[in-house]
Amino acid sequence: FELPDDLSTNPRFKTLLSVATWATERAKIELSAKKEATISLDEVDIGINDLNGEEIYLDIPLQRDFYNDLIANRVNDTIHAARETLSKTGYTANDVECIVWVGGPTHYKPLCDKVSFELGIKGDTLAVNPMTAVAEGASILVEPIYKKNQKKEPSKSDSQKNPKQQPSDAGILSSGAPMITFGFNEETPDDTSRIAVQVNGQVPSGYEFQIRSLDDAWTSGRIPVKHGEIVNVNLRKPGDNTFEAVVYDAVGTSIRQDEIVITKRAAIVEGIPAPNLFLEVVKKIGGRSVPEYLVEEHDKLPKEGTKLLTAGESVEAGSDNKSLNFKLWEGEIHDIILDNRPISFLQIKGTDFAEGIIPENAELNCSYKITSGGDIEFEVEVEIGGIRTKFDLATVYDYRLEEKSAPPASQVAEDGIQIRKRIDQLNEIVGNNPKLERAEQQIEPSLTLAAEETDKEKILEAYNTNLRVKGLLFQVREENRKTMRQSDLDGTANFFNTHIRHHARSSEETTFDNLVETAQHSIDNNDGDFEDQLGELRGRNFEILWRQDWFVIEQFNYFANSPHLFTDQDRFEELVHIGRKLMEHPEIQEILSGRREATIRSEVVDQLRGVVAQIMSIPRIGGVADQDLIANVLISRNA
Repeated sequence: FELPDDLSTNPRFKTLLSVATWATERAKIELSAKKEATISLDEVDIGINDLNGEEIYLDIPLQRDFYNDLIANRVNDTIHAARETLSKTGYTANDVECIVWVGGPTHYKPLCDKVSFELGIKGDTLAVNPMTAVAEGASILVEPIYKKNQKKEPSKSDSQKNPKQQPSDAGILSSGAPMITFGFNEETPDDTSRIAVQVNGQVPSGYEFQIRSLDDAWTSGRIPVKHGEIVNVNLRKPGDNTFEAVVYDAVGTSIRQDEIVITKRAAIVEGIPAPNLFLEVVKKIGGRSVPEYLVEEHDKLPKEGTKLLTAGESVEAGSDNKSLNFKLWEGEIHDIILDNRPISFLQIKGTDFAEGIIPENAELNCSYKITSGGDIEFEVEVEIGGIRTKFDLATVYDYRLEEKSAPPASQVAEDGIQIRKRIDQLNEIVGNNPKLERAEQQIEPSLTLAAEETDKEKILEAYNTNLRVKGLLFQVREENRKTMRQSDLDGTANFFNTHIRHHARSSEETTFDNLVETAQHSIDNNDGDFEDQLGELRGRNFEILWRQDWFVIEQFNYFANSPHLFTDQDRFEELVHIGRKLMEHPEIQEILSGRREATIRSEVVDQLRGVVAQIMSIPRIGGVADQDLIANVLISRNA
């Protein structure tokens, strides 16, 4: 049929896309029971003509083998993820009783058969309803959080109804009588629970108690009151199970009645596991970024604590051209921070306080709290003019459950190109590797993503694919650590010899060469200091270039022409505008024309240097790391 290139932008054909998707879903479901099906809709069902006026119908055969090919990569990704999870937690397939299938697609038997066969674990099709399991699990997670935020209604026990009797938490029956209470767990996923008698004082002879279900006719019968006595009760229904506890004196008179409610839940969430959550810490501009962990993946939420950090630069009250930046990330890739998922970018600006100055190297006392619901609270306390000042840097909403909005397609596509280059580099260094083969297959959505794409779902899928592939590359690096370390050291040393040495002072050359020898020794001895030593080498490369006025100018030009690298476009445009104004200054024009000697320090370039430093502090969505940015700047200059 004659159709527009993009059905989603035309209201009439958008309807066609919707009904065709529905028909495809219906045919896919049929494949669960048959080896072939048909994506079928007649002209009446569709009710739309094509651009030539022809009535549109669908009659497309769909075979199970074809469908299996379509989903093969996704299924294999799932199997690999399961294996990695088992390995990471120290379990094997023999430790797992069964696989529980969740989600509608698990009704497709070939899928379940393949997963069970590859993992060597049988599947259980009766444990849960695949169609409702996610909703049920979400309700289990949310219920205790919801309950904590609600005001509890007063108990309706008989002891509260009768003002002459005390409620169970008071426990005093009469003057001189013992205090008797009943202990129990309010919630449990089990079919049975226990009610324990707690006595404070001497029990008079002949005192008895009885537990009776208010939901049916069951009763424990009368039992002598004794501290620590336990009665097992059956919880016969989901939700609230109500019991009555009655205390009798020696002559059989009821002297106390309490209502006990035990909730039988589908499950109990005792501690929500968290992913790795960390602050990015940079010792100095151009230096190596390292993670400062707030939460590690084995921790349980809620969690709170403090971190003592140091201000990287001074910030004066009222100033808007300098700030203290706090970048929050989620992930496990510790050697390349940009490969993790950005959670939030928090700042303390000069406009956030009225007077004084936060000096460089000032102590920053950072307090954080991650709630069981996933909210993150972050507060910074710092001394300004002798006064301790607190900054509440907002609450970051639900980093686990909130679907992250997709970055611009141009950023995701550029990130995919850079990842593809890294895959090629790793192939040259480590050779054929199954994980690199998977990475090559998975990166395709990013490579085919158009820079002008507006479909958020496509962009988000490509973005999440980029994150998964970066995780694979991290694993490859870890599995080939010594080889990768040697490659990193050789590359950094060659970069110094090619681009930096002729700018370095004699003492800097000697120091760099000695550091290379020390780093080589760390590789040979497989010790844990290498990454810090490599960071120091790269930092020295940057320091030497950073004092060159031409480098600052070239770096600004490179950044100004690369907006796709940066996440905060408003801040980026603001800084680029300031920088372009500085670029018009005669001193910079003299440097560009070669009329100004390189040995003469330019105050205008120092201002531009500050702008470039702030641009570098803006978070980037993966893509190019700082050391690669430097190389790109030099390549651009030489070109």
